[in-house]
Amino acid sequence: MAKFDLGDFVKTMAVPDSGTAGQEQIEYLPLSELHEDERNFYTVDKVEELAANIQSCGLMDPLRVRKSEDGYTIVSGHRRAAALRLLAAEDSKFEKVACIIETGDIPEQLQELRLIFANSATREMSSADKAKQAERVEVLLYELKEQGMEFPGRMRDHVAEACRISRSKLGRLQKIERDLAPCYKSLWDAGELPEDTADALASMPEEVQERIKRIFPKKTPTGGAVRNIAGKMAAGRDYITTEFSCPDGGVCINQDKFFRHDLSCNSWENCGGKECCVKCTRGGAHDPDGGSYNAACSEMCPKAKAIYEKAKKKSKAKAEQKKVDSHTKAVQQGMADAQRLVRAADAAGLSDKDTVPIGYTGSIRVGTLRSVMQGEIPQGMSDYQLCEFMPYITGTLRKMAEVLHCSADYLLGLVDEPCATVGGAMPEQPTVGCWMPGSTTPDHPCECYVMLDVSEMDMKEPAHRSRAYWAGEAFRIKPSAYAEKIPPFPVLAWLEIPEWGNENTLDIIVHDPNGTIRCNKGRQRASQRMKSVPGDF
Repeated sequence: MAKFDLGDFVKTMAVPDSGTAGQEQIEYLPLSELHEDERNFYTVDKVEELAANIQSCGLMDPLRVRKSEDGYTIVSGHRRAAALRLLAAEDSKFEKVACIIETGDIPEQLQELRLIFANSATREMSSADKAKQAERVEVLLYELKEQGMEFPGRMRDHVAEACRISRSKLGRLQKIERDLAPCYKSLWDAGELPEDTADALASMPEEVQERIKRIFPKKTPTGGAVRNIAGKMAAGRDYITTEFSCPDGGVCINQDKFFRHDLSCNSWENCGGKECCVKCTRGGAHDPDGGSYNAACSEMCPKAKAIYEKAKKKSKAKAEQKKVDSHTKAVQQGMADAQRLVRAADAAGLSDKDTVPIGYTGSIRVGTLRSVMQGEIPQGMSDYQLCEFMPYITGTLRKMAEVLHCSADYLLGLVDEPCATVGGAMPEQPTVGCWMPGSTTPDHPCECYVMLDVSEMDMKEPAHRSRAYWAGEAFRIKPSAYAEKIPPFPVLAWLEIPEWGNENTLDIIVHDPNGTIRCNKGRQRASQRMKSVPGDF
């Protein structure tokens, strides 16, 4: 019984030297005598490109032909023959072509195997071409086996060897050829369906493949998406026959959309058709900002879509109002901060053209701050800029305090007077008080010493010091809003008297233009000693 060695058979494909006795010869044959082999299933494409290459470089490989009744049958070189016919129509020098003429009595099966080997070695084949090739090679090898040729081992291994592919790839291609639904067969044969997707589809029942094709008429899902659906169906999910109903009792019209959604989204976004779109919280129907996975479901039903649009409109209005509120807050803060800085600038005697350091490294004119203080926001000034007038960097804080001649406590909003200090004194630590000009007033009810202008009176001193109470509108004799006002003399200056309750009190240092007085033995004693201070403010 004859043995068939594919390795030896492949060696016969080598082009022999011309003139060697007993071997195949190369001859120039007219194109008109060359005919296509009906058994050739390979696609003939990109003929124009090949013709241009032959015209520029010449025919690099001769055609392989076999003698037939009406001339010669092409074994290998169908694309080359088609390209040469294009060239011969315009140039007669291409009417004859170099051919290797096969000799000997070879069985038809071996002839076709040679055809397959020759074409597979000279072309870039698609997965569909390889599948058809493998299918035909398997048929031919089994026919040879029936004729008495031996094929040791498994036939699948011989087919894979003949097609120059791995056994696993051969099995995958065979499954696709066997199980791929007719609705996808044309795409597969044309090379427009990726092998991975075709393999995944071929694993699904034909009716499922047909449904996928129906809901995706133009764009085919990826192989991974198809396998994801296949896994859910294997776990018991029925996309085909399960019927849903709307909350209002109506018939669900979104059956196919459930299926399309799960085939087109990420695997973790699958809804599985287990929940009505109106109730679903994963796809954005109730969350216009994007749903659980930051993407509103494109397949939600009309009722869910209406809910989504309403929520989206509400969310938009809320966002706009938030923006308005944020701007209003920024303006209010900017006006308040500008007012504080302008007050300090005026006290320091700065002009509107002078600049004040703000933010990280920037600066702003006093005149601009004055405009902001009045609610006149310069064009182009952002909300962020309105909120960064007050320094939040130590270096800027120090520079601003130096320019404005005020305390850091004032800039930080801890006190309301540019020269005041914050916080209470620690035991045995003096507290410094300052005479304030009469053009200002305390910002809270308190007991004070006031210096009155009595220059119009016939007195030894032009100024007189008196104890008084500030109740919010005027300095009064007693701590009451209804008490009698102090004599109608202009107030030149005032000094707040700190509160303390016993003899073991904090020291109070009062700076006077004509001297410094320490008070530490109670309010009454301090009052007496303060009155004894001579001189004007």
